[in-house]
Amino acid sequence: MVDVSEVKVDKEFTKLVGPSTRSNIKEYAKASKDRNAIHVSDDSASAGGLRGVIQHGMLGYAIAIDFMDSWVGDAGKLKSITSEMRGTVRPGDMMEIKLKIESISEQTASCTWTLSSITPFTISKDGEIVKTFEAEEHDWLDKKDVENNLIVEKELEEPLTYVDYTWDNLGFPKGKWNETIGTWEDGGTLKYRYRTAFQGKVDFEFNEPLDY
Repeated sequence: MVDVSEVKVDKEFTKLVGPSTRSNIKEYAKASKDRNAIHVSDDSASAGGLRGVIQHGMLGYAIAIDFMDSWVGDAGKLKSITSEMRGTVRPGDMMEIKLKIESISEQTASCTWTLSSITPFTISKDGEIVKTFEAEEHDWLDKKDVENNLIVEKELEEPLTYVDYTWDNLGFPKGKWNETIGTWEDGGTLKYRYRTAFQGKVDFEFNEPLDY
């Protein structure tokens, strides 16, 4: 829960969630009864031009709502929210949720929010690739990602949590998969895509007037 004294105009709050996994996506499909093939079958999703399954949009939205609800906690309540879907989230992606306070009026804080996907491609050291991820192996790099400067490189200063997949003899996308969560602790240069998946506005009503 946020400390009310930190609720100030232009203040940003960020949380990383993930990585997304095929197991999580399948569990959401079962719970929501949304078994659309683009979420549960790599074969069908690839046949439709997606090059593999994508996470349900409503799952990402639910993750963002959970963060915002936990953020305000017992200090107030989520009063209203708008959202716009802008991009997809894939297995292996981390999700970065950002909340920025734009204005304050008495007990109401009006904010913008985004949920962005962080899709890892490779880790390099001394110009050599030492680790590849599914986005690289299955060609999830779009021409528009390059044109829109969404491909980023950064030096890893903290351990990186990631998902690895192995496939049966049929291979991707027709085969069955097994996933493992790993941690990369050897540093290097991470190449990844940073793309907005959701954006919107949200108002919080606090239990007491805010100091602005």
